[in-house]
Amino acid sequence: MTRTRSGIIIFEMEGFWMNKIDLTTVQDVTEPNITECPYCGHDEYYANYRYSGIGAYRYRFDGEDAENGDMYDCLKDTTVGKFAYCCNCKKRIFKIKD
Repeated sequence: MTRTRSGIIIFEMEGFWMNKIDLTTVQDVTEPNITECPYCGHDEYYANYRYSGIGAYRYRFDGEDAENGDMYDCLKDTTVGKFAYCCNCKKRIFKIKD
C-alpha cells in the first residue's frame, strides 16, 4: 500500500495496481461513486452524525410494543465527520460533503 501526497492510496498486488482510493475528492454521502469497500469488499458504509433534541417514547399498558417509528422525527442531526467508513473493516473510504 502506498499513500501519495494528494491523499490517494494505491494498493499493489503481485505487480499489478488494484485499487485507488481518493480521500481528497468530496462525494455525496448518499450517492458515492464506488459500489463496495475497496479494502474488504463490504457493501455498507456509515458516516458519523450528532443528534440533539427531545423525543417521546411510547408505551402500552398491556405490555405490547407501542408504535415509536416517529420518535426521532423531532431530533436535529448534524454531520460531524468528514469521511465515510466501511461498516466491516472501519477504514476511511471516501470524503463526504458537509
